Amino acid sequence: MPSDLSVVVEGLEKRFRSLYAIRDLSFSLKKGQILGFLGPNGAGKSTTMRIICGVIAATKGKVEVCGYPITTHPQAVQKRIGFMPEQNPLPDDMKVEEYLKYRGKLKGLSSIECQSRVGKVMEMCELDRGRTPRSHIHTLSKGFRQRVGVADAVLAKPELVILDEPTIGLDPHQVINFRNLVESLRGEMSVILSSHVLDEVEKCCDRVLIVNHGQPIAQGTHKELTRKFFQNYRFWIEINGNRSDLSKILFEIGLEIISEIPIHNTTDGFFRVFVQSNSVKEQRSLIWEFFKKAQDWDIREVSLWQPTLEEIFLAATQKSWKQSIHSKSKNPWKIKTRVGGKESYL
Repeated sequence: MPSDLSVVVEGLEKRFRSLYAIRDLSFSLKKGQILGFLGPNGAGKSTTMRIICGVIAATKGKVEVCGYPITTHPQAVQKRIGFMPEQNPLPDDMKVEEYLKYRGKLKGLSSIECQSRVGKVMEMCELDRGRTPRSHIHTLSKGFRQRVGVADAVLAKPELVILDEPTIGLDPHQVINFRNLVESLRGEMSVILSSHVLDEVEKCCDRVLIVNHGQPIAQGTHKELTRKFFQNYRFWIEINGNRSDLSKILFEIGLEIISEIPIHNTTDGFFRVFVQSNSVKEQRSLIWEFFKKAQDWDIREVSLWQPTLEEIFLAATQKSWKQSIHSKSKNPWKIKTRVGGKESYL
């Protein structure tokens, strides 16, 4: 495996009897990068992460972590991974600091290393305040239990950290702190982050992988995904004039109206129009100049629209869903077999 890659997944497949949970999944992650792993519920994200960690075996395909194949060197892989599952099992009868020290010893840290790292990760995850270090885990809120799970995942300075829905139960302040924590790992550790809080993924991840029905439907940077799912440039225009002539005027300069949105609390007659163009984004200046020169029209804003990760996710999964509905196969996620000379699906 190339030295700059921490994870390589090729042709991954996981089948539970007749049902495919993962099918033909391939991706890689460079060292020090943060990958957002997205998909609807049941898309195969948790199954993929559990396979990478060696918790369950794949039906088919290759997984390498830091150059070690998971099938032939499972212990070497597990030493290099910090994993926090979605349903994180924690011992209720242990205290927070006690539990982390216990986990440090299990991960092979010396007494001195363990003491130092426990203090560090408790500070990073805001577990070092008040009575929290001496609190029994069963007394903690959901948010604090999530923090303990994250602290455990990064405790032994693993090369790869895998976090499955780590922000569940966190309040907005805690989510921001978690984002800062993940960003602090950039360059030091590689991170695979699965979350439904797309705003946080957008802010802290270098790349995004979107899966649906166990298959990859998109991967890349925010800019690359924007080009993939929104080929046309879109603009907000704030103007004042005769709306009845607007569609015709915009069509003449190569623009198509997507929607009109009134501006509330204004008496000057301005309104906003959302348009798209097949032309280059430099058309922004052309739009401005056109309406500046046009008779009976006033313009005060032209801005290029940039889709959020949520909008990209919805566009990607909707396209994937439509493709599966119109598939020629009766059910592409089940196994085709032949019984009595006839093809059927298990």
